Amino acid sequence: MKIFNIDKNFKNVPKINEKFNLCLGFFDGIHLGHRKIIAAASKNGNKIGIITFVRKNNVEKYITPINERLDFFKKLNISFVFVLPFSKKIMNISHFFFKKNFLDVIKPTILFAGEDFKFGKNRLGNIEYLKKFFSVKVIKFKKKNNEKISSSKIKEMIIKGNINRDDKEIDNIKN
Repeated sequence: MKIFNIDKNFKNVPKINEKFNLCLGFFDGIHLGHRKIIAAASKNGNKIGIITFVRKNNVEKYITPINERLDFFKKLNISFVFVLPFSKKIMNISHFFFKKNFLDVIKPTILFAGEDFKFGKNRLGNIEYLKKFFSVKVIKFKKKNNEKISSSKIKEMIIKGNINRDDKEIDNIKN
């Protein structure tokens, strides 16, 4: 697994000269919804890349620290992990800039994202924008008890002390 730590100015974005599918998201917690995206991206035989983010001084805001996420990605045979700093500068880049200075440089074969994926300043970038330039596979929400599984919901449940870990379900990536 190759790990690329991308700087906040996107000056060190690598050119990838291999076919690979890119999973878009924050990938904190690597919950069942994330696993559904990864499983879908794994189906056509291309290598898999993942974007994830790291906050430099706010470790407590993670469900899963970056080192644990990387270990998990390695177990899933992920080929490329692009680690971006989650900073004010990154949060304020436009979706145009992100596409031009990141996605156009790495040249993924197919993008995979959840149906509500948004990116860029004010979350103005979305699936429809990406479809103008890339092949995009939209993955429907993974639900439990008729509710969308999300990192935000999991964080809320952890804060309230209202979470029950079902190891069989968590360890089964194919669901």
